[in-house]
Amino acid sequence: MTITGFTGTQIGTTKPQFTSFFKVYKELSVKEFHHGDCIGSDAEAHVVARTHGSWIVIHPPSSFSKRAFCKGDVYRKPKPYLERNHNIVADTELMIATPMQMAEVRRSGTWATIRYTRILDREIFIIYPGGSIIYEVTLCAVCGLPRRRCTCEFPFPEVDSKTGEYIPRPQGGMFISGERKSRKIVVSEIRMLVR
Repeated sequence: MTITGFTGTQIGTTKPQFTSFFKVYKELSVKEFHHGDCIGSDAEAHVVARTHGSWIVIHPPSSFSKRAFCKGDVYRKPKPYLERNHNIVADTELMIATPMQMAEVRRSGTWATIRYTRILDREIFIIYPGGSIIYEVTLCAVCGLPRRRCTCEFPFPEVDSKTGEYIPRPQGGMFISGERKSRKIVVSEIRMLVR
């Protein structure tokens, strides 16, 4: 169960993008969903979150011109777009983004939020218009798990006093396979591991 934030384009998602978003959302078992209440992608993601029974936290913009007026469970104080987007990232464990472009651009709220997510070192699923998914994460140097799910005690893991060996950590959670490129994984499969 995760606390997940969302950022997306005001023109809405493409069909392949929406299909990939739905799949990622379902596999994450989202407990709490935060979005910016704008027309387009936010409104589409809101419907998915409501369908899955997630607790919805709305971070509305201070400008009402492109607001979707979705019905949430909690409403934050309206703020300017950039500040609101930063609050969504800060209040969540991971982000899902559905940008309109295939490459990073300036002067885009979605891409600015993606950049801020990277600055805060949060996990993020970037779902491109064609439906491809990139999962960016910083892994623990000790156990190799994403920092959010890491149980290592910084800076060293627990050591068995009798054998002197590292005590293995539970490896449950999410299984993601794909091609690894530095902190990015081009996702080919995503599913939750069941114990």
